[in-house]
Amino acid sequence: MPYCTKCGAFHNEDEKFCTKCGNKLNEHRSKYYTGDLHKCPNCGEMINTFEAKCGICGYEIRGTKCSQAVIDFSKKLEELEKKRSNMTLLDNFKKMINSSNLDSIEEQIISHITNFPIPNNKEDIFEFAILASSNIDAKVVDEEDELESSYHKALNSAWRAKFNQAYKKAKAFFPEDEEFKQIQSLVHEQTKVKENKEKSKFIITLSVIIGIVLIAGLALLFGYLGNRNTDPNAFKIGCSSDALKGENYQDVYYILESKGFTNIRFNDLNDLNDFTEWFYDDGEVKSVSIGGDDDFSKHKYFTSDEVVVITYHSYPDE
Repeated sequence: MPYCTKCGAFHNEDEKFCTKCGNKLNEHRSKYYTGDLHKCPNCGEMINTFEAKCGICGYEIRGTKCSQAVIDFSKKLEELEKKRSNMTLLDNFKKMINSSNLDSIEEQIISHITNFPIPNNKEDIFEFAILASSNIDAKVVDEEDELESSYHKALNSAWRAKFNQAYKKAKAFFPEDEEFKQIQSLVHEQTKVKENKEKSKFIITLSVIIGIVLIAGLALLFGYLGNRNTDPNAFKIGCSSDALKGENYQDVYYILESKGFTNIRFNDLNDLNDFTEWFYDDGEVKSVSIGGDDDFSKHKYFTSDEVVVITYHSYPDE
């Protein structure tokens, strides 16, 4: 019997084109189709390899290998996972040292998930979509997340790819069926989880930024309140204690006196000798304290009657 060399459909000897797919027939064609022929179990019509329904009677194709494909896939995956769980202590130690790379077993697991072909019938496509969706970890939104292990990210990426593969096949083979609508709901669910995770990360990041800004603002506020003085006679000195160190004590005296201080005292250290004179000059200020505070800022308020003590280096009195 003559069959079309493209789709395998039967045709009469005098036909010029295939009545099934429109393929042009020629006189030198092979008279018999040598591939696997698939017939509809309901009406006997020839069915193409990638068809999920009979084009004549609408019968849904349900192959005997339907559930077996998922079983074979799961068995192989289980065997690989068992090998991974039986890794030696040395292997685990090496993994801890270099966690950024996948070992050979992990690479086999990822390859098995990614490259396993999903059969072209509704049951297998639907089952693989459910299986892949259930193994996608919703916590791993960002595949570049440094908190996740390389294997965990690669595994999650492989399951996502398998789920997308099942979704595309379902959309191509049975877009109007209830099973495809269920797969679509899984897509929406995955998208919603991802969006919620991204929103949570954004909210956390924004909260941290707001917290830092608030803390900095409160620190500035408390610093301002701490330096503020409600005494109408108080005034800012205009220079910090650190700015006065190293200056000549007489210059410091004139500066503080010009600010309005009336109770200025001196503390002569008499500490200079042949050795220390290399480090300090005669009359060089070591510290200045105002009202007992020797670490004041230029924004701090003081009153004119505060006790000011200028401590400076000098040679001992002869």
